[in-house]
Amino acid sequence: MALLLLLDEFIKKQKKNSKITVLHVNHQMRPESREDANFVAEFCRKKKISHHILKIPQAEIPEKNIENNLRQARYDLLSDFCQKNKIGFLFLGHHQKDIAENFLIRLFRGSGIDGLAAIKPRQKLKKINLIRPLLGFVKEDLQEFLEQKGIPWREDESNKDEKFLRNKIRNFLNSLEGEEIINKRIALSAEFILESKNIVEKNDKRNFGKIFKQENLGYFRVNLEKFNKIDDGQALRYLTRSLMQISGAIYKPRMEKLEALYEKITTSSIGSAHSFYGCILEKLDEKNLIIYRERAAITEQKLSANCIFDNHLQISLNGKFSAKFTRNLLDSNIKQKLPNSLLKKDNIIITTLDATKFNQIAAKIPILKNYKNPLKKVFYSLPILKEINAKSDKIVAFPAIGFFDLS
Repeated sequence: MALLLLLDEFIKKQKKNSKITVLHVNHQMRPESREDANFVAEFCRKKKISHHILKIPQAEIPEKNIENNLRQARYDLLSDFCQKNKIGFLFLGHHQKDIAENFLIRLFRGSGIDGLAAIKPRQKLKKINLIRPLLGFVKEDLQEFLEQKGIPWREDESNKDEKFLRNKIRNFLNSLEGEEIINKRIALSAEFILESKNIVEKNDKRNFGKIFKQENLGYFRVNLEKFNKIDDGQALRYLTRSLMQISGAIYKPRMEKLEALYEKITTSSIGSAHSFYGCILEKLDEKNLIIYRERAAITEQKLSANCIFDNHLQISLNGKFSAKFTRNLLDSNIKQKLPNSLLKKDNIIITTLDATKFNQIAAKIPILKNYKNPLKKVFYSLPILKEINAKSDKIVAFPAIGFFDLS
């Protein structure tokens, strides 16, 4: 509520023709969640502010790892809305206590420099700018601001439920004498770690591509000889970076699970088609490992003019189809025009190939027959356009190989 009010006041002082849109996510996990959503909606109506309530579908409400899965679902809803409505800036209400809580949570989970670094005030998600303007304020500052303005707010009752680690840590911090000073000191330590992390990231950026080479189809080829020579911390960071880039995940994998994966790689016990974090890791040969997207983790979606597929692939359809994550195997520029009528159809979906459909296309494009497993399986995770009707499903486009069938 404080963020909403501050942004509204800020926008009204700008000379530019700007406006805000309020997005409220209803997780549908509590009886009071509908009342919370209606509270925000009513406030926005009175202030004549555009607002939308986004709901996590009942079928997608997680039963395990609830906090992390809900967070991922929340960011997916928010970013998808922004993408579809051409919103470039998404403001979030994180404050200083969130920094302290995140620090302790990740400390308990054994995180390294990546996890302990402070929340960034600005970062990118699916080409959307995430802005966190309240990190310098504690919750009490925001409550006092609202009281001065005579603005009510609602408390999330689930914050008292100590089955969640965050709530245990929050209650622990609240119980300490000099809590405000402790929060500030933890936040300051996290800021120092963030500065160190930024230096490390610059160095990693220079050297990452020497070991993890991203190929035309978007997968990573890992040089195992070079990978086994770098120190453990650097190797874990490189692994994390590649996994997040392939999967499109917002948050890093848990350190203990990442370390177990690292041990499998370095002891040559990775096996074949090892699933981890929405990715598949597989030995290409004795010298190389490949990391590609796990097809089972990809959800199909309807085609729209500009959208993000699978959390990380930019799909643009504006007289032509382009998938910016990869280059066409047969031609570096995809110039095949698609008719505008395609966008008007409601039966075009973006999805992936199965082995049968791949073989049908391979019969028409001989170059595909040169690909054997495991590289062949990489194709199954790439986006295609499919037209669905009562009689059949037809592949309209497979842009990664320059295949189009508009007949």
